[in-house]
Amino acid sequence: MNSKNTNRKTVSNILISLLAFIIIVIPVVYYIPYKIHNYRPLLLDIHIGNLRYIGLVLIALGTSIILWGYLTFIFLGKGTPFHALPPERLIIKGLYRFVRNPMLVGALFVFVGEAILFESTVIIIYMIIGTLIYHLILVLFEEPQLRKRFGDSYIEYCKKVPRWIPRLTPYYEKE
Repeated sequence: MNSKNTNRKTVSNILISLLAFIIIVIPVVYYIPYKIHNYRPLLLDIHIGNLRYIGLVLIALGTSIILWGYLTFIFLGKGTPFHALPPERLIIKGLYRFVRNPMLVGALFVFVGEAILFESTVIIIYMIIGTLIYHLILVLFEEPQLRKRFGDSYIEYCKKVPRWIPRLTPYYEKE
C-alpha cells in the first residue's frame, strides 16, 4: 500500500474511532452515569466528603487508558476499536501485554471514579450490569472472531494474558 493510501486509511480510522468514541464511549461511560447519579431509590448512600475527589484521579486514569487503547488500535493495529473495522494485526503491545481488554479496565476505573465522586451506589450497579453484558459480548462474539482471524497466536495469547485482571509482568509473544 502506498503512502497516500496509508495516510487516507489512518485518517479514516481516526475519524471512525472518534465517531465510535462519541456515539458509544461518551454516552455509556460518562453521560449515563452522570445522569443516574442522583437516582437513589432506597439504596445505600455513601458520604465520604472531600475524599470523593479521589474519584477524579480514577476518572482521569481510566480515560487515559481508554484513549491509549484507541490510539493503539489506530496506529499499531491499523484498524479501529469498532467491531465492523477491526485491527489488521493482533495487538500484543503496551497494556495488551498485561491484560486482554485494557480499554474495558479503563472504563471500570472511570465507573469506580464516578461512583466515588458522585457518592453513588447506583453507578456501581450500572457498572456491574454493564460489565456482565460486555463479558457476554466478549465471550460469545468478540473472542470467537479473534480466534478465527488470528488463530494459534490469539489462542496462545489468551492462555498467557488474562481477560480482566492484569498480569504483574508483561507477556512477550514468541518470535
